[in-house]
Amino acid sequence: MLAQDEYVSTNDIVKQIEKSLIFDKESKQRIDVYKSRQDSKSPDISIESGKSDVLTINESDINSGMEIVIVDEKKENFDIKEKERLAYNSAMIGQYEVAIQIFKQIIKDQPDNTYAKFSLATVYQKIGQYRQAKNLYHELLKSNYENKEEVLGNLFTILVDESPRDSIYLLSRLSIQNPESPIILAHSALAFEKIKNYDKAISYFLKAINLDDSNISYKFNLAIIYDKSGKFEKALEMYSEVVKNYFNTNNNSIPIETVKKRIETIRNKL
Repeated sequence: MLAQDEYVSTNDIVKQIEKSLIFDKESKQRIDVYKSRQDSKSPDISIESGKSDVLTINESDINSGMEIVIVDEKKENFDIKEKERLAYNSAMIGQYEVAIQIFKQIIKDQPDNTYAKFSLATVYQKIGQYRQAKNLYHELLKSNYENKEEVLGNLFTILVDESPRDSIYLLSRLSIQNPESPIILAHSALAFEKIKNYDKAISYFLKAINLDDSNISYKFNLAIIYDKSGKFEKALEMYSEVVKNYFNTNNNSIPIETVKKRIETIRNKL
């Protein structure tokens, strides 16, 4: 593990991402988008019933891997298991510094504990300490960590947050190499949304949905972009599809009641 004052360059991270994508090219597992630091400070949808003000893009779950997973009950080391549980619970109630210190202690005792490394990285990402998060994600990509698609999704989110224009170039390269990857297309859409190129964002989300039609998060974000760009009929259609399919998914991060209110507002407007 890198020392606290060391860091991995973006170039090194990009190279490792490319290696991981080549290695995992046959993997078609779906990834959802983690809420950025910016989004975590405000509601996912900044609207109220009866108002026509539109939304802030929701990145809450193109990557469900950003949510710290529950402790594995099969771990033999009781002390480590309890520490993991305590760190997890601390993170869930917003005691991030406590969680960080516990996860760091676990990693000190078990340097190969990938659960703790991934969880620590997600906490760092949650509080906007991207350098530390990237270091850990880079380590995980280089290791035999099984869920590398989750790591890739989180790294893409950080890169988009840090520099949307640079990430567009990177994601374009990766998309050429991996044309059947919906997550790359979805993150490209988010990058274009951040620079307010809504037509491109819509185009990329449509491509992602074409490859992964069951991903309700892609449809939710596409609805928001339609809404923000004044394409209200399209937004209404997509919001309605989100509501229709919401209860058939395990995704509970979408504020469905707020979506329903937005549907009412748009219907009254049309």
